[in-house]
Amino acid sequence: MRLSELVSNLTPTTYSQLALLIFLGVFIAIAWRHRRLTTAHTEAAALPLADDAAPLARPEVPHE
Repeated sequence: MRLSELVSNLTPTTYSQLALLIFLGVFIAIAWRHRRLTTAHTEAAALPLADDAAPLARPEVPHE
């Protein structure tokens, strides 16, 4: 069976079902990746506040 025969036999209902399956696949992949990287997201969320927690000590230079 050729590809053109397969596509011509598809109905609009089939296209909508294929679109739904593709959407679900991408959604699950993104959710799975997000669950794996939760610690990285937590660390990245704390970055703007990291400089407040431990200020850098600058050595004082005596003025002559």
